[in-house]
Amino acid sequence: MNNFQLLTRCLLAAAGAIDKGKGYLAYVAYEEKDHKLVEKVWSGHKFNQSPLIASDLKKGTPASYGLEADKHLVFYVNESNILKCKEFDAEEDDWNPVSLGEEENLSVHPESRLSSCFTSDGLWVFFHDSTGDFRCLVKRNELCGKPEQVPAQPPMNTPHSASVYDEKLHLFYMSEDNALHYQSKEHDNGAWEDPVMVTAKLNDVVLNFMVARDDRGFEAYFLTGSTLLLVGPSKKIVMLGDIEGNKFIPADDAEDVITLVIFASWAVVEGGKVVAEKVKKAARNGKELAEELITKGKGIIQERKGSREM
Repeated sequence: MNNFQLLTRCLLAAAGAIDKGKGYLAYVAYEEKDHKLVEKVWSGHKFNQSPLIASDLKKGTPASYGLEADKHLVFYVNESNILKCKEFDAEEDDWNPVSLGEEENLSVHPESRLSSCFTSDGLWVFFHDSTGDFRCLVKRNELCGKPEQVPAQPPMNTPHSASVYDEKLHLFYMSEDNALHYQSKEHDNGAWEDPVMVTAKLNDVVLNFMVARDDRGFEAYFLTGSTLLLVGPSKKIVMLGDIEGNKFIPADDAEDVITLVIFASWAVVEGGKVVAEKVKKAARNGKELAEELITKGKGIIQERKGSREM
């Protein structure tokens, strides 16, 4: 399974996450036809299904992963629009309920989406509350504070994502102008900084997205109705391919041109086996080596085309 196919699976699911600390292990939570939430773990060769996460979720539930070195949590919304959390216990091979303290019966808006992220200060969960205000709940150890209002106001039923970069919490969201923005803050104190635009306005409705960063800056992968788009630091929109069912269909010769793919701050050249570290080194040392790699990749593509025509 190539990187774009794995990314597509993550974006199509109720929740998807890449654990870079464990060899880019992928966790994908799916809602089945009987409204049960199940997890499938990509081991590098196949998807292995874990025990049932929950059976009390509402139809079309939003969900979000919270991953840390020794933590593996999933947030979801139940049939009464109450925020719920489960944690995987590897020894018991089962998912156990996680208490949210005084916020045990926290109502979220029926059209809310979820995002979450571990920081050194605790676990942050973002959502629209029952009144439509955008808030975050912070779980520090076993204690949860009152949900706090967040300056960012993503439109209802639009995706958002939380990550840590440069020891700051970053909240990425689609704004009213259909462009990707983010706001950041120190984990334990300080105010949210002013919004920063990551991409220009997109023409298509964004169903989901995932953000990564390399030496050049942020890049975002967008799932629209039937396409996968990439917008990098240059803000140029690149159409990577189409989505048919749960499959990624590369655009044009993208199955060959997967020569230089940066995904989740790493890169793979499937044909030439050029690994991420070489690409990063090329970026640090200058454009010359990167251009040489691209030229070689194009040469491989031309050779393949020639062999096909023969």
